[in-house]
Amino acid sequence: MYEQISSIIGVFTYNEQMGCYEQTDGVVRWYIEAEGVLTLLNKAEHLYSKLEVFDQTAKEAIADKLLSYKNDVWPQYDENDPDLDWDAVDAGAFDVTKDQFVSLLRLYDVVIKKAGVYGEYHDGDLLGGHRIHVTFDEQGRVLEASI
Repeated sequence: MYEQISSIIGVFTYNEQMGCYEQTDGVVRWYIEAEGVLTLLNKAEHLYSKLEVFDQTAKEAIADKLLSYKNDVWPQYDENDPDLDWDAVDAGAFDVTKDQFVSLLRLYDVVIKKAGVYGEYHDGDLLGGHRIHVTFDEQGRVLEASI
């Protein structure tokens, strides 16, 4: 069968090249592994039904894992500015806060697998426009976040 229908997410179409079902009509793109698709579709619907809470929790966990890296490696100031106040830099005056970091993240992809969930977030240009790759366990906890 080349389509799977979710009454709450929409129609998933089989993508032979990727070997999965995909639903790319919304703001968030959804992918489901082909093997065990019906079970995984139920898992996707469950996640979708609590997506707002899941997303907020994930963003906070991503910020916890990447905020120091962002502030240390991707500064919000011009290091070549001759008038830059380095004491203010050292004091953290230019650091992005956790709330600012969280507010700029946008969920882009959700991949439902037997082994867990994978997601990609837009970084809101906090990290040079890179995507943030996130793996979750079965309970939706962030295991790893990287760019």
